[in-house]
Amino acid sequence: MRLSISSIVITICISTVLIFFFNYMISNTNKFKIFRTDFLSFLILIIILRIIFPFEFPFTITIVAQNLMNPLFSLLKKEILFDVNLSQILFLIWLIGILYLSVKLSHIHRCSAQIVKRIKLKSSIHNASEFINTTIGKKYTVMVSDLVKSPMIFGFNNIIFLPDIVLSEKEIKNVLYHEIQHIKNHDTFIKLIINALVVVYWWFPPIYSFRRNINSFLEVRVDDQVTSKMSSEERLDYAATLISIQKKIKSKDNNFSTSVFFINDSDNILSFRINYLLDGAFLKRTNPIFILILCIIPFISNGIILEPAYYNSHLLKDTVNSQSLNDKGYIVQHKDGTYTLIYNGESAYLGKSIPKELSDISIIKESEAKP
Repeated sequence: MRLSISSIVITICISTVLIFFFNYMISNTNKFKIFRTDFLSFLILIIILRIIFPFEFPFTITIVAQNLMNPLFSLLKKEILFDVNLSQILFLIWLIGILYLSVKLSHIHRCSAQIVKRIKLKSSIHNASEFINTTIGKKYTVMVSDLVKSPMIFGFNNIIFLPDIVLSEKEIKNVLYHEIQHIKNHDTFIKLIINALVVVYWWFPPIYSFRRNINSFLEVRVDDQVTSKMSSEERLDYAATLISIQKKIKSKDNNFSTSVFFINDSDNILSFRINYLLDGAFLKRTNPIFILILCIIPFISNGIILEPAYYNSHLLKDTVNSQSLNDKGYIVQHKDGTYTLIYNGESAYLGKSIPKELSDISIIKESEAKP
């Protein structure tokens, strides 16, 4: 595996397309009749893996893209100050941004942990088995507090936080089943991964809409899982619970605010969730053909990479077969596997391959290159 400017560029291009498609799916409930939560789960996994591994692999095929990559590389290689080029400056800014956001995220986590401690001190503590008649309920602690704005979980503990509002027996059962499913799905860990990606790719705008829509998806997926074995009447009760909870929360004055580390049931996607539940299409699965096509995407996206090529550089014009180029020129093989033509103090980047016209010119390794 090798990380390069070209591998980052192709990762950003492909990730942008995949994220745009994911956002479009989340924003259009009617598309769930074709692509359902199983398909979107695979799509999210592919997007995350593609962003985490922006590398070239041994099987990657190089595609020459002079019109796109040549201007980009020329700009990035442009010297700005004291032999420092633009790519080096941008990389430094990238690292500073990562460091700043890492510190900021760590601070938010500490503040969130302090909030949880305050909630625990002012909560009535119960066991989920007190409300739901299943043995699995014994594994989960329920904390009811006036400091909690909406049903939610925090961190990796089996603790469910509920607001201090009046709930019917059906409502509290539906709420607990929902929050327990969040814990089973390790949704807090998924949010942690997404937040880490936002920290690393803070300069990549689509990552923010991806994070926002991931939150919507996690809620819809839990609704899907909890109601998959319910009857039509039970699903209607579940949908009614969502509406009832939001009404009760809005009527309750509460200044408590959640952070990126909480899984909470906000009302900004309530309409989307209700439509999804009432439609009933989630009871079916996505056509296996679509899943198969989706599984092929990672291999295709990692199988190609765009590289610059300076075959028409002024260094090469009318000199390819000249004795002068053979005598005074040479090609440097860089450690990353790319090549650069050097002639009379000038350079021309050749990418990962050497044109046949230059096959007779001597090649030296970067460590042996002339200063």
